[in-house]
Amino acid sequence: METKQLSMHKEYWQDRWQNQQTGFHQDDINPYLEKFCPAHVTNKTERVFVPLCGKSSDLIWLADRGFEVIGVELSQIAVEEFFEDNNLPYVIKTTDKIKIYEADNISIICDDFFEVSRDLLGDISYVYDRASQIALPEAMRRDYCKHLAKITAGADIFVITMEYDQNLMQGPPFSVSEAEMHRHYDSYYTIDKLFTHDLLEESPQFKERGLKNLLEKVYILSPL
Repeated sequence: METKQLSMHKEYWQDRWQNQQTGFHQDDINPYLEKFCPAHVTNKTERVFVPLCGKSSDLIWLADRGFEVIGVELSQIAVEEFFEDNNLPYVIKTTDKIKIYEADNISIICDDFFEVSRDLLGDISYVYDRASQIALPEAMRRDYCKHLAKITAGADIFVITMEYDQNLMQGPPFSVSEAEMHRHYDSYYTIDKLFTHDLLEESPQFKERGLKNLLEKVYILSPL
């Protein structure tokens, strides 16, 4: 990956949190997590990894059900707001100059996703990717998928994507097609599409930007 591209990515998201331009943040629990997660994760003692987690309430939902939750988030503002908004007292541990915020069964690594190693992360049973891929441009998504497979080898991955005509709108959120999912993951996983929903009528902000459809797709990826 080009250093310039990665740097621009870091600066972009840091600025969004700094300037409170966080329209991508959802206060509610993701309905697909509630609908599909119990069917695919049966051992509640398993460790769930949430990349690019922001301050998502989904971390609380998972932790409340007994999972050990490990997130990674670039923005220190987002990490600290997560714990403060949820009234969770936390401690900060430092490993190899990386800050890890911990409270009960939730840990958030405050660093760039691409700097997280398998040794730092430990064994993961399940990955919850609600909005990581759609936050990244295509070249970075390729590297993201490779790195995710490397540091969570053996884990199932639950992925939610958006798909639309990117000639009509530029991301983020970016469009991730089924064909691209297969390009990035077929070497490591079997891919099962669980659900497709056109949410354009529920998302007038995207309709105003010229989109004709906006498909939300839910996948479960199982290691080969």
